[in-house]
Amino acid sequence: MLRSNLSCIWMFLWRKLSFFIQLSPDNMYLQSKQGAKVELSLFIVFTLIEITFCHGAVIRVPGDQPTIQAGLNSAVQGDTILVAAGVYEEYLTWPQLELLTLQGENPVDRAIVNPPSEHRCLTYTPDATGSEMFIKNIRFSDSHPYDSGGALSIARSNVHIDNCLISESGCTRGGGGVYFKQCIVEIANSTISDCHSVEEGGGGFFDSCVLNLSDTIIERNDTGGGSYFTSNGLGLYLSNCSGKIEHCIIRDHSDWYFEGAGIYSTGGVDIIGCVFQRNEQWGSDYFSGALHTGTCLIKDSTQVSHP
Repeated sequence: MLRSNLSCIWMFLWRKLSFFIQLSPDNMYLQSKQGAKVELSLFIVFTLIEITFCHGAVIRVPGDQPTIQAGLNSAVQGDTILVAAGVYEEYLTWPQLELLTLQGENPVDRAIVNPPSEHRCLTYTPDATGSEMFIKNIRFSDSHPYDSGGALSIARSNVHIDNCLISESGCTRGGGGVYFKQCIVEIANSTISDCHSVEEGGGGFFDSCVLNLSDTIIERNDTGGGSYFTSNGLGLYLSNCSGKIEHCIIRDHSDWYFEGAGIYSTGGVDIIGCVFQRNEQWGSDYFSGALHTGTCLIKDSTQVSHP
């Protein structure tokens, strides 16, 4: 397939410029309307370049490569690793590529990544600029590393997750299901359930991220253990984040003496059209129950303790 290296280089330069602008501590969003229009125009131009010139190959697992990791290792910019349904007992390391897709072949019967004991499903720490990561139709489960991020641990990247299930995972630090640091994160049509962390964020810990979470279920996650009786944010813990959580269901998080059973947020993440169901804090009238948040917009959302 024809590739245009020059077009790809320009596209990746723009991705990193955009990423820097959005995550700058002094300016997480462009401040002027004129700047926003320029960014949008450039984004459209380079997206068209990507569609026209930068389509990659499809690497099938196990057809072309025997394992998911072998597929990732053999990929180049813009490739798609297409994984057949089945259980893959692997712990994955994302390659140092700026654009890559990992996708299950079947959206209903998802490919399952189930790593060996004391390993994480997927880890990515970029050398420099980070990656544009697309992950779709995958189940990450039964993952129990010692560090932060039970199933996924990703830093300094643009992450797009769609139709994934993250479940039955845990870690000894924060983010029993997922841990993202300095990322732009988009999660849609997915579920994070039955995960546990000793420290904050049983379902997920998001540190200094721009977050867009939509049509997703966060359920039955918890925190605590050892010297931590219970830690904040059984469902999600959002530290210095911006963005929005929209049309999501956050349910069945309850324990003693903590803040934010469903969501604990110290930033300005807006909550729009969400349902909070059976998220409770027991033992003190001082601590918050379903939601603990900073300055944000809460709109068209419902709190149900006992439906």
